[in-house]
Amino acid sequence: MDGVKAVSIIMMVFAAVSWVFCGLMSLDPDILRTLVWPFRPQGSWKEDPKGYARNLAKNIAIVMCGPALGGLAGFFIGEWGLFLLIPATIAFSILAAKMKSRGEKR
Repeated sequence: MDGVKAVSIIMMVFAAVSWVFCGLMSLDPDILRTLVWPFRPQGSWKEDPKGYARNLAKNIAIVMCGPALGGLAGFFIGEWGLFLLIPATIAFSILAAKMKSRGEKR
């Protein structure tokens, strides 16, 4: 196995583990409280912890589509496919920010 395929597999595993964590976080917001206890999130966490955890899980899941897409492209296309990793992650980050700002207006 060459280095490009190894990096691609690592990116896909990273995205999959993040999606599992997002699923757990959306089901049980206490997981988030346990992990970020030293940072003690303020604001909307205290008002609606379940909604805050679900919104955060949704945003993380959307952003993790970038590394998954880059990993798939790198695995099947080769080293040129890994160049998709950074622009795809940026694009999905912008998409998550747009969805978050649209959701706050409602």
